[in-house]
Amino acid sequence: MNPMILYATTALASAGRKSATCMHVQKILLAGLLLLSPLVCVAQTQASPWEWSEKAVFLTTHDPMVIQLDGDRELEVIYDAVRYEDVEKWPEGKSMQLAYSAKTGAVLIDPDNGKFLPVITGLKQHPIDAIITRCTEAPETKTTLDIRNCYTRGYALWDAEMNLWYGRLMASKSPDLLDDAGKHMLQQAQVQWLCFRDAEIKVIVAIYSRRDGTIWGQVAQQKKIELTKQQALQLASYFKIF
Repeated sequence: MNPMILYATTALASAGRKSATCMHVQKILLAGLLLLSPLVCVAQTQASPWEWSEKAVFLTTHDPMVIQLDGDRELEVIYDAVRYEDVEKWPEGKSMQLAYSAKTGAVLIDPDNGKFLPVITGLKQHPIDAIITRCTEAPETKTTLDIRNCYTRGYALWDAEMNLWYGRLMASKSPDLLDDAGKHMLQQAQVQWLCFRDAEIKVIVAIYSRRDGTIWGQVAQQKKIELTKQQALQLASYFKIF
């Protein structure tokens, strides 16, 4: 059973902030003195505490990676523990579960055996955005600090999502993705992007900290989230074949 490996790109950014410049972290990586090592291994059948879930109904599958669900949802997925041949045998109307955890990302679960398919795209709203909205609109969310905590949590989840897809790319053995040279280039690009993110966040803080009103702190948090969200979605998009 092949585990999905989550690599420590956030640790690299942290190292860059605490002990060295981003350029120094990059030089260490390129010299081979600091390796991206596995932090968390999540087997496809391992039970996870889902932070978001909803029911779904299977309709059909077409093309190699597309699964059609009720609600006009067409998911692009990654086959691993669940094979394409297995999905072809699913009957129309089969009850399914969509779920999300920080360790697995968004997944489509076969309730008959608990195995799941990682979802690349096709959900109406990403579960992390749904979690943020649920938090900010919760009755117990009453103060500015409460809202700030919701966005802080959302930022952490999108950071984990970015790391998850980066780890999947680095661990992939698919001939349609990256060979060793390509993975080296991805590693370089990710380190450079983390440097960019740190610098961009400083600009965001510099701008919105000058404005009066607590709302601008929330705007700054949303913009920080959007930076990492877009990188996570970009990394995930490399698995799409159309």
